[in-house]
Amino acid sequence: MKVATTGERRAALLDKMADHLLAHGLARATLRALADAAGTSDRMLLYYFPDKSALLSALLDHTARRLIARMALKERRRPFGELLRALW
Repeated sequence: MKVATTGERRAALLDKMADHLLAHGLARATLRALADAAGTSDRMLLYYFPDKSALLSALLDHTARRLIARMALKERRRPFGELLRALW
């Protein structure tokens, strides 16, 4: 059984928190709400991120990268309005 590295665990947490961020917005991105969305505790989040500011910075970067990935070359063949609705 392979044990996840710290980087892999951090990436998995960011994925879950990005889902929460996209569904509920930045205003509801409290440390406790993000921890609940990631299936962990707020204290464990602070193990992976030095503070809430660093967590939000990493989360916004991760979310932006996910959205950019969705706009990959295959997605660019769609009309702009349709692409915009799919991203929203």
